[in-house]
Amino acid sequence: MYQFDYIYNVIPFLIVTLLSISCINKKANEICLFIAAIVVYGIVSSRGLGVDRDALVYHSVFNAVRNIPFGEISKYSSVIGQEVGFLSLEKLASICGLDFFEFRFAFNLLCLIALLYIIFEYIPGKFRIISYFIYVSMFLLFRDFTQIRLCFACLLSAISILKMLENKPYKSFLLFYIAVLFHNTSLIVFGVLLVVRFVNEKTLYNIKFALFVISICAFLSILKPANYLITLPFMPSQLTRYQGTNDLSGATLGVNFIFSIVLAVLLAFYYNRKEKRNIGYKYLYISMLGSTCIALVFNGVPILMRMQLLCFTGFIFFPAILYDIFMKKSLLGNYIFQLAIAVVFVLNFYKNLSSGIVYAYVPFWIR
Repeated sequence: MYQFDYIYNVIPFLIVTLLSISCINKKANEICLFIAAIVVYGIVSSRGLGVDRDALVYHSVFNAVRNIPFGEISKYSSVIGQEVGFLSLEKLASICGLDFFEFRFAFNLLCLIALLYIIFEYIPGKFRIISYFIYVSMFLLFRDFTQIRLCFACLLSAISILKMLENKPYKSFLLFYIAVLFHNTSLIVFGVLLVVRFVNEKTLYNIKFALFVISICAFLSILKPANYLITLPFMPSQLTRYQGTNDLSGATLGVNFIFSIVLAVLLAFYYNRKEKRNIGYKYLYISMLGSTCIALVFNGVPILMRMQLLCFTGFIFFPAILYDIFMKKSLLGNYIFQLAIAVVFVLNFYKNLSSGIVYAYVPFWIR
């Protein structure tokens, strides 16, 4: 059996090399981002079934869906353990004659398009490739490689929140609905959308509001509401099936929680220091506050911490916002700033890689 473990090293090496070439020039940054994104997309999409822990499951479900009539997919969703939207997409792919690997190429392309849409639409040009690398470092190995339904749902949820911040509620709720069809974790975004929609800006982006909400959630964490919610009959079977398993206990207040609470408080404090804040600033604050609250409310329930990680997608806005608040604007300052962040996230990438999320890399065409 041939192994290509060096492929994992290609990912951070390529991105950081392109970053070091391009981070001081907006146009070069965009070109280098496309190069990095296409190479990483090819690596993720070309992996074999034994590279990650979930591929064999997705492969077996894809084959099972071939024999299920379109009209009965909803009925079989709870049996198979995957959401209707994803199963319908698999069924459509099988009708079109695609095999599992071709379907995965197509689905990963949807995820890539959603990610690049966020980056190009909402992140300033010179920060796009470092933002992409933060996504790769934090999420690639367990989202794009393993939890592929969650990958797409998280990105659609992020766009949904961004659209609500732009005061486009119809588009926002439509994207939210589609996200839920791909992973029920996205249900948590409904509460976020309601807060953004109905809490006035002066109250929402305020240090007192942030501390008040965090305090309420800290109190709720003592009551452990997740243990009750997961027993309710109307909860999705994808959650209720975890009753009585080890997925409902464990330590969950880790590094992400620390980053979330510090950033949420910091951004609330600095919000009124400038006359007008952009969408990216607001989204980073909302996502970090949401991540903090979810971590507290669902403390000790690892399987539900996917909701926290869903909100933590907003961390890709961190470099642009941090630079805008604290850094003196200069080409050299921006260059050093981005490379320093890159070093941190190279270490994070290898930390995630060493955790065993993915296994020895083998392309799908080598059996």
